[in-house]
Amino acid sequence: MTKFRLRVIFQNKSGYIVMFIGILFSNFILMFSLLLTPLVNNFKTEVIDNMICNYQYVLKVPVETDTKGAEKYAVTTLETDFENSDNSDEITVYGVDKDSDYVKAGFVDRNSVFVSEGVLEKFGLKVGDNLDLKTKYDDKTYRLTISGTYKYPASLAVFTDIENFRNEFEKSDDYFSGYFSDNEITDIDDKYIASKITQKDLTVVSDQMTDSMGGMIPIIVVFSVVLYMLLVYLLSKVIIEKNANSVSIVKILGYQNGEITRLYIMSTAIVAILSVIISLPISYLFMKAIYSEIIRSFSGWLTFYIDPMVYVQMLVLGILAYAVVGALQFRKIKKIPMEEALKNAE
Repeated sequence: MTKFRLRVIFQNKSGYIVMFIGILFSNFILMFSLLLTPLVNNFKTEVIDNMICNYQYVLKVPVETDTKGAEKYAVTTLETDFENSDNSDEITVYGVDKDSDYVKAGFVDRNSVFVSEGVLEKFGLKVGDNLDLKTKYDDKTYRLTISGTYKYPASLAVFTDIENFRNEFEKSDDYFSGYFSDNEITDIDDKYIASKITQKDLTVVSDQMTDSMGGMIPIIVVFSVVLYMLLVYLLSKVIIEKNANSVSIVKILGYQNGEITRLYIMSTAIVAILSVIISLPISYLFMKAIYSEIIRSFSGWLTFYIDPMVYVQMLVLGILAYAVVGALQFRKIKKIPMEEALKNAE
């Protein structure tokens, strides 16, 4: 049986190579559709787990508060210093207490600059590199040397000591922009508050993505599975038709349809399943490279993530899809008459 299957595979190797390429393409599309929801959900979970505080206040003017646990911070927004302003990203720069209860970055000294992991991933930087930023309107530039990373997926952000912030941006010694607090601040009039950032505000992007993509994902899944089934069906059909004379001969020799199925359809099944398995890491590498290039063209950053269950789903869908194709091809084998070999005999 094994030798016969290998003979079938090598006799039809060109068709099986085309099958592998088609399965790779359909699995790439399937991976794209299956990873979207887990990717967005993972981003949302990461944002919630790494929130700086429950309430982040940005003030119009500095105002004192008696709220327990409220901590002052300074903030400004700069842009990446690229020649092409169309690709410029906004970077939020925070000045926080060196021994902050909310941002535990572990500043080595006053001049330490920590960046969110998304900054390194998006711009291809590493610890020790310089990050060039500029103001939006007057193009004043700043060069910051990266001392380390801080896990803050909610935005592209830079964290430094508040004294260094005041010195770098020429602010007064008592300057601050707002408060970090785990408790809602009620003793500051709303007219002095520019914005109040909560968990809902930080996850609004992921919620919008989930809502907008919710109806599209099943369509892409169905399309990729149908494409896979169609391709495998057509190629296996060609292989069976090409070997119709051989099938007819083994029927004359007394082989049953089930035994013939194990010879021909099982050969294609082995190639199809191996193609699915081999295509998984290749699809991952392609997807990661393409995803990185696409996400770099947008503002912000969404870390690439694939739930391990995606691979299981892809493998199961591939096997089930081939089971349907195999059943159709079994019917085709049953219809091949024994007279086929006699008609072609010379």
